Amino acid sequence: MSSTRNSVYDAYAVWPATNLGPLTTTFTPTPQCFQPIHSGSRISDSYPYAYVYGKHCTTAMYGDALAPLIQDDPSCLPSAIPPGTPSPFYSPGNVCPQGFTTACHMTRGMELSSDLADPTMWEMWKVLQFGETAYKCCPSGYVCAMGPTGCSKSPGGPTTTSGPYITYPDHDSCESTTSIGILSITDYQPGLLLVTSSAQPEQTNGPYPVDQVPLGAQIFIAICAPIAVIALALAGCVLVRTRMHSLRKQSPIYSSVPPENVL
Repeated sequence: MSSTRNSVYDAYAVWPATNLGPLTTTFTPTPQCFQPIHSGSRISDSYPYAYVYGKHCTTAMYGDALAPLIQDDPSCLPSAIPPGTPSPFYSPGNVCPQGFTTACHMTRGMELSSDLADPTMWEMWKVLQFGETAYKCCPSGYVCAMGPTGCSKSPGGPTTTSGPYITYPDHDSCESTTSIGILSITDYQPGLLLVTSSAQPEQTNGPYPVDQVPLGAQIFIAICAPIAVIALALAGCVLVRTRMHSLRKQSPIYSSVPPENVL
């Protein structure tokens, strides 16, 4: 059973994420899950074919009539992901499906790390709670890309394939056929996000150890502390000047003429 949660990634915003349940054993997709799919005209042999994981040809309502459509194949995932599910992940999860590899991982601690300069790491970090580690599983030959579950082709990854594929010519039928020559492979593939380790409660009341003060607090202290010191110094100067002026007004004024009748 899935559950949606929010992970605080700064003081003002949350990023929704949905736990689809555990994935602690190896899930083995069927060969059809890796079958290339071509969604377009077959007029030109040079037209690029799309190698899309987890798609199949089915019949569904399109407008007012049934029509063949290329849709996600729920059997290609350990558990079905409803459309519109925010940042789906499996937890506890520690085993990538057969045909996938661990492309990257990210642990969320109290501090922002230099890894977040990589936008693909930032996307994973936002769905984590403190103390959790995320692993992104991508099809073999693919690396982490934008989005919590996005994967892109690595420089040495697959570029072409041959053999059976599904074609969807002119969007009027689905056919299984065999390629004549080489099929181009798309640069993008969907991946799976696994989350392990127990979430730790975020410290909000302090005090923090010196090496665990959040980055935002460090920046606030670095900027505001000098300003506060300067403001206190100015206030002290004003107070001293005011006090001295008041004392001068209250002090008696002595004449320079010696008093009379001094014995």
